[in-house]
Amino acid sequence: ARTIMFKDDLWFIRGGGRPQLMDDLVALKRVKDRWPERNIRYTGKARVATFVDPNTMEVDWELLRTAKDSGMLAISFGVESFDGEDLEYYNKKLGINGPVVNRKAIDSCRELGITTFSYLILSNPRSTIDSIFTTLDNATYYILKGETMRLNPFLMDLPGTTIAGEVEPNGRLGPKLFGIGGGIRNQKPR
Repeated sequence: ARTIMFKDDLWFIRGGGRPQLMDDLVALKRVKDRWPERNIRYTGKARVATFVDPNTMEVDWELLRTAKDSGMLAISFGVESFDGEDLEYYNKKLGINGPVVNRKAIDSCRELGITTFSYLILSNPRSTIDSIFTTLDNATYYILKGETMRLNPFLMDLPGTTIAGEVEPNGRLGPKLFGIGGGIRNQKPR
């Protein structure tokens, strides 16, 4: 094996906070350094808030550099959107600076030469034309910089998500959702 892909949300099976992430990255570096002729590299998934604190907007450069030194060559993020209201709908827990946190995480990885893959949800039942175009504009910017943006084709009503509470027993989104002022159906043409 030359590239090992971690598919968990924070790329490691045992999870934990920052100290465990640092320990795991040091262990991955030991594996990489033990067999330099194999050129072992890693890819994984992480949350943008792993590297950018949404409250202080500070980048955890030490964690990012340790990831790079360990052999992490690519990180995928569930960015979902570059619109604050959409991020709130998706329960991303990034606060009012959510779009900036997303951009800072991608930009910080790029600065260190770590490739990013970002997963986007183009719209939700409360999206507006402006929110959709905000996400598309930002996605286009990063695509032109060489980053990968993947549009997820559907929303899933996973437990704990906003949409799970809006799905009717028959599995469809009900009129209660579209009658509250949001929703793409209620938008005026541009």
